[in-house]
Amino acid sequence: MRSCYRAVGWWYVVAVVASLIVTYVAADEHNHMYEDHEEVVLWMNTVGPYHNRQETYAYFSLPFCVGAKQSINHYHETMSEALQGVELEFSGYDIDFKGKR
Repeated sequence: MRSCYRAVGWWYVVAVVASLIVTYVAADEHNHMYEDHEEVVLWMNTVGPYHNRQETYAYFSLPFCVGAKQSINHYHETMSEALQGVELEFSGYDIDFKGKR
């Protein structure tokens, strides 16, 4: 019986260490920590009335100003965004984290 507790305790330690490693390695654009003067990417979503969620418009089809920057390196749509109907567009604004303007 005592060896069973040791085996369970050992597997518990392995599971905790593995989860810490996976958490450390899984950093991406959704949980990124910014450093000073690093580029911040601002995305615009669709807009529409709260009472009719099926009526949506592209953000820049409305009279909002587009930033001067033309493109961004990458954008990866997640499965959750696709199922929710999220259509992110790059804002074009040039923003630096803790940058002075």
